[in-house]
Amino acid sequence: RLARQVSKVPQSLHERLDPLDVVYCRFPDEGWPDPAPKPRPALVLNVNDESVPQRVEVAYGTSQRTRNKYAGEFELAPRDGAVFRRAGLTVETKFDLGRTVWLPYNDRWFTPPPAVPRAATPKLGTLDLAADHAIKRRFVAAAMAAGVLDEERPNADNGKITE
Repeated sequence: RLARQVSKVPQSLHERLDPLDVVYCRFPDEGWPDPAPKPRPALVLNVNDESVPQRVEVAYGTSQRTRNKYAGEFELAPRDGAVFRRAGLTVETKFDLGRTVWLPYNDRWFTPPPAVPRAATPKLGTLDLAADHAIKRRFVAAAMAAGVLDEERPNADNGKITE
């Protein structure tokens, strides 16, 4: 009998991510190099397709204290309608665009959400900025405050890369 070889990477992680995808991620706690025990939404800001596995820069997401927004934070809520639904979120969520990390896109860092029955992928949805100019303005303001649009900021080759 021949044994079937199974890839250690789940099929769901063979897809490539794009900037503005919303994913379910074990974003590392501040000061720790390991995945956090609690996965959370994260917003993909940049991707590096030249590495295997793909590396992605993600911004920290939380559903806690969403009414308290600080410079560099971007919030999506049910009142944002179709943009909120396309992002795949179920509760009001804010993303701290100033708190980012580069991670390899693998099953150590990314997991399908448990609340979605039989979810096959960590990707929840995509932030569609073209659909609503007011949401795009909010995002750009947060990105500028966080320095995300700065050409001198770290990238996958010279930035914070966590293994």
